[in-house]
Amino acid sequence: KWDEFDNFVIEMQKRNIEILAVPNYIPPWIENWEDAESNFALFMKAAVERYKLNGTLAKIKKWNNYGIRYWEIFNEPNLPGVGFVHSASKAESFVKEYARLLIIANSSIREKDTDAIIFLGGLSPNIDETTQKPLWEVGMTYIDFLNQIYKTGVNNCFDAMAFHPYGFENDFSQAEKSVRNIMSGYGESKNKPIWMNEFGTTDDAQKESLFRKSFAERNTMDAFFWFSLRDLAFYRDRYGLVKSGYSKRPVYGVFKELMNKR
Repeated sequence: KWDEFDNFVIEMQKRNIEILAVPNYIPPWIENWEDAESNFALFMKAAVERYKLNGTLAKIKKWNNYGIRYWEIFNEPNLPGVGFVHSASKAESFVKEYARLLIIANSSIREKDTDAIIFLGGLSPNIDETTQKPLWEVGMTYIDFLNQIYKTGVNNCFDAMAFHPYGFENDFSQAEKSVRNIMSGYGESKNKPIWMNEFGTTDDAQKESLFRKSFAERNTMDAFFWFSLRDLAFYRDRYGLVKSGYSKRPVYGVFKELMNKR
């Protein structure tokens, strides 16, 4: 059923907001990687066909120039439990499986939309956002993950890199430089974009100053996403500009102020 996401896309179209769509989590009823691969291919083809420019939904709604162009393949595949492998798993054991699904995503998306932009799943720097301590015992560093994923030969299966620059609060350009150095070592073009597509804090006292600093650095990055607009009701953390019940935090006004000046 597409109803819930249809409604979301319809609301974004009304506001002329583009979407970076993230196919995320492997359903628990899938019991092996062969089933995961075949079902993932079917899902990606169906999703792209429905939501692309001039796709099924666009035709139903009679949109002339709106659809989803950007697809990010899973979230933080270098950490378990946040979008790719199960929380009880070790991320380093599933790099090849991620590479295989990235290859499948590339093939499936291109079959339906040759103009789509595909992102490698946004990588975590493996830093706990609250304590600023490494999470290496439960995941991989982005450096190790990128080196391993590039060795699988998937360079041509994604058009852009996604990175979550937690821990680089005062110098996002250093985060980009670090990722770019790894990419360059595997022959990637300097023109392949790096999007900083998740960054935020649960500390209400820090939200305003952190957002202002982030906004001031926006021109040093190919793209920047603040996480998040709204708290997730089922999630323990409180990243949102608004709470799960839609009451606004003070930083919401800062967001509107700065966005109006951009």
